[in-house]
Amino acid sequence: MRARRYYVLACILILVGAGIWIFNMNPDKTSLDAVIWQKFNTGQVRSINIVNDQGKGKQVNLTDPDDIQMFIQKTSGMEIRKTSDANLPFDDSYTIIVKDDQARRFGMILYNNRYIDIYDYDQHGKKNASQLYSISNDWDANFIRDLLK
Repeated sequence: MRARRYYVLACILILVGAGIWIFNMNPDKTSLDAVIWQKFNTGQVRSINIVNDQGKGKQVNLTDPDDIQMFIQKTSGMEIRKTSDANLPFDDSYTIIVKDDQARRFGMILYNNRYIDIYDYDQHGKKNASQLYSISNDWDANFIRDLLK
């Protein structure tokens, strides 16, 4: 009886440990740095266009290399997780287009500081060209609002 109890306890511990390991090793959890900025030489970024989509008509085009690097640095800390939530509740959104020497490289739509949709123009027409992510940390988009003032 005692051996059976230890066997059941060991199985439960193994299952709990495997569950925790799978949860922490989820490949869908990543950062904006890994999804965008590490895919190409950020020194080749020539402009970042930011538009407030909610009818406010505000937009800014970052062309100064220092402003571009500041934007890249501030967005690199965004932790994201793949999602397929089609019903996005939002009242504010920003469209962000990243251009390099040649043309557009990435497009992003930031929804209420909770979701971000990323489009890779290099993969145009491919299955994974666009992906929706939920923002999983307390990343703050106030600097984007400040840029649009």
